[in-house]
Amino acid sequence: MSKGDRVLISPGTKVENGQIAATVNDHRKTLKRVHFEEDHICLTSDNPNYPPMFWKKEGDSKIIGRVVRVVKRV
Repeated sequence: MSKGDRVLISPGTKVENGQIAATVNDHRKTLKRVHFEEDHICLTSDNPNYPPMFWKKEGDSKIIGRVVRVVKRV
């Protein structure tokens, strides 16, 4: 995804391992690929310049919904 792209999110939709989700943590919103582990969640970016993020399964972080479509800016 690039600056100016539009993203369609399905709020409340279950997110499976490897799918891209909209997330919020400390008022910071991101789009990351989600990987559920036994005691934490790993969020990875498709851009290798950004390191993975790790969340406890219980906490202030929240998955808002699954990304269902990306409309590229022309």
